[in-house]
Amino acid sequence: MATQAQGTQPQRKSARIKSAQTKAGKTQSQDAQRTLPDVKPICKKQKVVGVPKRGWRRRAIDVETEDLPTRISRGSLGRLLDSPLDILLEIFTHLMPGDLLKVACINKSFSELLLSRRSISIWRAMLDAASLKGYPPKPEEWTELAWVQLVSGSKLCGICGGMTTFDISWSFRMRLCRACRNEHIVSCGSVSVEHKLRDKDKDIKMILPSCTVESRWGRAYSYILADDVLAYHGALEDLSHEFQDEDTFLAKREELDAEMIEDTRLVMDHAKLCEEGAERFKNAQVVDNDEQIITRVTRIYERLLDLGFEAADLEEPLIRQHKDVNNPRPLTKEAWERLRPNLIELAKKARDTRLKREKVERRQAREKVVATEYRAFLRRVAPSTISLMPTMDDLLRLPPVCTAVADDEGETDTLHKTVAQALVASLPSISEFITNRADAFRTAIPITWPVARLDQGVSATSSTSVGPTTQHELDLRSSLLSLDLAVYAFSCGQTSHAVGSESCKAQFYYGLEVLAHLCPLSGSADVKFKPLPTYHLAVLRVLKLLQLDPTSTTVVMLDTLDPALVDSSLLTDRWTQTKTYKLLTWRQAVERVTNSIVNKTAPCVRLLTPAESQWFNAEVVDKGGRTSGLPERTASSSASAIEYLPVWGCSKCSAHLDPYPNTLHKCSSRDEGYVRLCASYPDDPWRWFRLSQVRTHLAEAHNTLAVHHREGQDYFLNRHVSRRRQTGFPLIPAKLSAGEAVVFA
Repeated sequence: MATQAQGTQPQRKSARIKSAQTKAGKTQSQDAQRTLPDVKPICKKQKVVGVPKRGWRRRAIDVETEDLPTRISRGSLGRLLDSPLDILLEIFTHLMPGDLLKVACINKSFSELLLSRRSISIWRAMLDAASLKGYPPKPEEWTELAWVQLVSGSKLCGICGGMTTFDISWSFRMRLCRACRNEHIVSCGSVSVEHKLRDKDKDIKMILPSCTVESRWGRAYSYILADDVLAYHGALEDLSHEFQDEDTFLAKREELDAEMIEDTRLVMDHAKLCEEGAERFKNAQVVDNDEQIITRVTRIYERLLDLGFEAADLEEPLIRQHKDVNNPRPLTKEAWERLRPNLIELAKKARDTRLKREKVERRQAREKVVATEYRAFLRRVAPSTISLMPTMDDLLRLPPVCTAVADDEGETDTLHKTVAQALVASLPSISEFITNRADAFRTAIPITWPVARLDQGVSATSSTSVGPTTQHELDLRSSLLSLDLAVYAFSCGQTSHAVGSESCKAQFYYGLEVLAHLCPLSGSADVKFKPLPTYHLAVLRVLKLLQLDPTSTTVVMLDTLDPALVDSSLLTDRWTQTKTYKLLTWRQAVERVTNSIVNKTAPCVRLLTPAESQWFNAEVVDKGGRTSGLPERTASSSASAIEYLPVWGCSKCSAHLDPYPNTLHKCSSRDEGYVRLCASYPDDPWRWFRLSQVRTHLAEAHNTLAVHHREGQDYFLNRHVSRRRQTGFPLIPAKLSAGEAVVFA
């Protein structure tokens, strides 16, 4: 049983396969019909035997393309490589180093030719020729190819190999990216530069090459490579270990320093030559580049002119600054055929742009004609009404004026006559324009506010008088005088609205000043005036303090009187501890009282005491008045005193409307009053007077003494510019009011 069981013991798989193959080999010659299946490893793929190799089948497309040329061209470049070396030397020496480096990278054949040792003469000759044009000279220890790669090759960092946009540091002879600059260079004054073995009497910049970098504040800083510092320190330590004797070490250190100083001197001298050469080379490249651009632009312009475009069209930035035009590449026939459709479209757009611009310029020229004739037309208007006249924007909306400038033409004498006639024909419309605004203002006045008492008459100083012989075609003084009371405090009703980018700044006006206000939204909405009850109450208090009648006190009267009031808020000088009070004009006093009303604080505006009045007459009145202390020039026009702005006119003549070619009257941001009234232009010599100039004019032309000059009677303000809240009053000592009774508003 045991033997039988052992005989029937199963064999290993590999043994069974081998046994089967042996039996099959023995019986194959005896019985051909009897076959055994081939038993092969499962893990191996059965090999296909007897399959014929697939033949190549020619297709129709191969037959059709058999005679076509291949993509690799072996024309002129291929024949160039077979030229003798002296011929190549003559050809390549006409190239710049950067160009020759690009040629070496065209293909493998050029690379093998130009980067081999037998081509060293080509690189040397090329560098010698380029140095005459400012190319940085090669140092002796550098190879020609390595130097060209540094100067004209890819802008790679010399430490990390990354791309960088920084220029070459010639003293280091490498480019450094921002990260490597922060990590691998140190300041010459840094602590890491010092070493216990170094000679402290010698400047480190004399021993190691350094570069100077200028900061954004203009201060220069010197830097050296950290690796050079470590190498120098290592050399000192090696000397210290090798020579234990101090005298010997000092002598060897002196030799090392002398050698390094000489090497550094050579490096720095070479770096200076490289910087100068690079600057000359860059300038020469710019000149050559500009010449090539001009040549290309000229050829493009010639072709476009032949196509019917005008020279003015081609000077438009749209086409002149286009990348295909402002380009130094030569304009070949193939390039022109490729760019022609696009350039023709650009020329058409440039022509349309020019025509639109010229149309706008002609329109502006016609508007300038209207402004010039408008100033002549203002001679027909009384001085008291000039400030209420429509602006240029409103004037151009009048039908006669709009029709006169409707035709698309430039400035001509005929146009001047047509516009002058249109302005005369528009006189009724202008009068209606002012009257309608005055009616809207009159309607907006609250019924509880005082009404002007004309039966008592208003002081002569409150109206503009130009003499009995002067006659004006437009004089609305009598109908508008009752609206010029100082208690009528208003603001523009459009301050809370906006149309597009236009908006009206929130300001407050007194009397007819609100009619002279030029709201930028006046053409897009109805005229609206907003009463200011708080300011109205403040004006009443100030008038009561001044003992003036609110029903007969006009704005011009207060400006002529120009009273000085005191702000009772005590001021203390920071350095001298002197206590003073601030003097206010009547407009500033109204603002101060308004703030006290809104904040519900105690009254703070009062009159001058007798002692203060005596001081005021001595320090202010006798020294030229309030305007003598005003600053003539300020940073912004909104802070400039109104007395120093050219917005004053003569009531006795129209000299302020005459051309006044004075360099002091150049158009500026301070000219806003009459610019908005008559649309003055920068090249227009017409300007109004300043206060000092109008007083000089009155003294010279009308023989009027300065002490007799009165605002509203002898001269007037163009009220299109509101009164500046600037004051020229000096600070008054607080001790003058001690122990005296004061009255507050």
